[in-house]
Parts: sequence; structure tokens; C-alpha cells
Amino acid sequence: MNQAFSISFCIAELISHTLFQALHLDIQAYKAFLLTSIIFAHTLLYLFHHITIVNPVSVFTHTHLSLIQKSKFTKSQFLNLIFLEAVQ
Repeated sequence: MNQAFSISFCIAELISHTLFQALHLDIQAYKAFLLTSIIFAHTLLYLFHHITIVNPVSVFTHTHLSLIQKSKFTKSQFLNLIFLEAVQ
């Protein structure tokens, strides 16, 4: 699972950084697009079965469990915060 996250994060980072520079995005838009790209990259890996992933969304949330555990946020509050930040 760590290998899957590393690969998908690299793909997402490449896409996000390229668009960040090309479109002159602000940092909030960059973070939102990066998170969306991570989910997209996980989904691609899942669909093409290069690496066994149970569920792209559960892998995405699993990678953020350490952040959730270190904070006072619950898992659902953390995800709500991410998507609210993405909308703003």
C-alpha cells in the first residue's frame, strides 16, 4: 500500500505542479488539486491493477490517518475540512 501511495503521489505531484506553474494557481487551489489528483492516481492504479489496492478512497484516507490521530479531528471532520478547503 505504501508503494501504491508513493507512485500515485508522484503522479499527482507532477500533474499538480505542472498545472500550478502553467495556470498560476494560488496555494489553496494547488492543495485542492493535489488531493484530487492523488485520488485520481489511486483510481487509475486500482483500475489497471498494476498494484493491488482494495479501494482508492480507503487508501487515500488511510494515508492521512497519522495526521488525524495527531490532531483532535475525527476522520469525517478531517475529510470535511479538506473538501471545504477545496471549495473555498
